[in-house]
Amino acid sequence: MSFDALAGAAGDHCLSVLGAFHPDPRDNVPGECGTLVLLGPDEPRFWPVFAASPEALDGQPDAMDRWSTRVLTDWASALGATALFPFGGPPHRPFYSWALRSGRSHPSPVAFLVHDDAGLFVSFRGALALRERLDLPPPSPAPCLDCPALRHRLPRRRVDDRRLRRAGLQGISGKPQRPRLSHQRLRRSARLSSVTTVWPFACTIRLSYASFYRSLT
Repeated sequence: MSFDALAGAAGDHCLSVLGAFHPDPRDNVPGECGTLVLLGPDEPRFWPVFAASPEALDGQPDAMDRWSTRVLTDWASALGATALFPFGGPPHRPFYSWALRSGRSHPSPVAFLVHDDAGLFVSFRGALALRERLDLPPPSPAPCLDCPALRHRLPRRRVDDRRLRRAGLQGISGKPQRPRLSHQRLRRSARLSSVTTVWPFACTIRLSYASFYRSLT
């Protein structure tokens, strides 16, 4: 199966491929995995399908987690893959680190992940650990590095990888790594969050999910 075929099959489940990478032993991916594929909701199609599902209608707790478990486990079985989830541990899977490894999610100055398509609304319902090593598209650049809102807010201070690391973020322009956030660094990153408050319409992160807002109106 090709990556494009897998992305199309994800759409059949109202899911979207939010990233993929070829793991190594340091990534703590169980089993023999050639490609790890991260999956999340394909909005705006996802919510109506989930809302009409048995899990959403039975009145029991954790409806979305149970929906994700059913759909991804069945799909993984058909593919000969393993379904992994960001809930239900231990073991607790390092989805944040996996998202960074995919090269499509990046740390933002507000310490949340920002995705190249879903923006700050990125969320993961699970992942497929495939035995095959798929050919993957190249990673996307970190949108915050060239953000005009950041540069306008800090005209005399270069907004680069070193500057963002001082806010507690790691690997924003190089190989993605696990962020190391202390309380002091979180306070520093909180000060940077004023950038997207003062210039809400200049932020390319916000623009990246403007289409999601339009789909709800």
